[in-house]
Amino acid sequence: MKNKSRTVVSEIEINAPRQKVWEVLTDFERMHEWSTSFQKLEGEFKDGGKAISYYKTPLGNVISFEHTLIEFEEGVSFGWSDPVALGMRDHHIFLLEDLPNGNTKFTQTDSVQGGASWLLHKLMEHNMKSMYDQFNKELKARVESMIA
Repeated sequence: MKNKSRTVVSEIEINAPRQKVWEVLTDFERMHEWSTSFQKLEGEFKDGGKAISYYKTPLGNVISFEHTLIEFEEGVSFGWSDPVALGMRDHHIFLLEDLPNGNTKFTQTDSVQGGASWLLHKLMEHNMKSMYDQFNKELKARVESMIA
């Protein structure tokens, strides 16, 4: 049980084509204008690129994490799989998929494994799911307001 990965999935349908969603999602300089959590990504935005993500905590301070980008496909997906804290590893993927109606399915998948994840999994799953659902709603609102 201690080696099991804990996975959180959050998805939403956005009433816009995938390319428009990608443009908003990857406009990291303006992300802080609409996201209450994920504030920015700096660095090499490419497969294998080194980047730093910045997040605003519920207390209002900003924390950062270093990443190596993986599963990078321009216009479709990107993510990372890096150590975070307490011996845990975070495998976070952002994925955009075309829907038959011309809209986009946006999915965040995050697996945390190793270290203290077996002990903290319930708290982490709840907090991460809530944060990702909120981010997805904010992304949807931003994208759809730009095409209205």
